Amino acid sequence: MGLIDEASRTLVDKIADQLLLRLMRDPYVENVWEIISTGMKVTPLHLMEIVLRAEKGKPLGRPFGTVYHFSPWQELMFNPV
Repeated sequence: MGLIDEASRTLVDKIADQLLLRLMRDPYVENVWEIISTGMKVTPLHLMEIVLRAEKGKPLGRPFGTVYHFSPWQELMFNPV
């Protein structure tokens, strides 16, 4: 068991070192961590719309419309008289 433990620790350590070095040294536009960072800031729906716009280089031909569901209380109007 000791030999297997040592070999697996060494392997995991080398993989973790390579992964962290890549995350720290890659340029901003090629950095893998930016996918996670962007995913936390942008919803998947907005991310897909951004990807579709970026691929064509122009606005979408068929917009998806709003994803916001407004409360029915916003349609309530008062007569100030």
